[in-house]
Amino acid sequence: MVLDTSIADSKIKIRDELKKLEKDKSFKRTELPADKVENNSSKNPFLDVSVRELVDDFVLTWHKILLELLDVKKYEDLKYGEWWDTVIEIFNILKEVFWVDDRLFHIGVGFVILSFFVFFICVTHK
Repeated sequence: MVLDTSIADSKIKIRDELKKLEKDKSFKRTELPADKVENNSSKNPFLDVSVRELVDDFVLTWHKILLELLDVKKYEDLKYGEWWDTVIEIFNILKEVFWVDDRLFHIGVGFVILSFFVFFICVTHK
């Protein structure tokens, strides 16, 4: 009769690993040394904004941009002379909508996200 100890050995190793994981999972509270405690008052207002506020501002900004771009009254003043006059007027409208100081960060983030989508669409295109 041949005894196989590899199964018993692997059970012991698994049990030991589970005990080690349970021991590591227990929460041990640590305290920072008194000289390492940082003051949370930052001079950068971007760092004081929560992620929720950042996402809300991002969505609200792009909502305003889309509403302004879909406003028909902006396009009524287009010059219908030569084609380049129309293109120049459209660029001026886009400049008025996109180049607002409060929106620049959100516009940049939006274009970065848009570029990722375009990249993945181009990569998956056959």
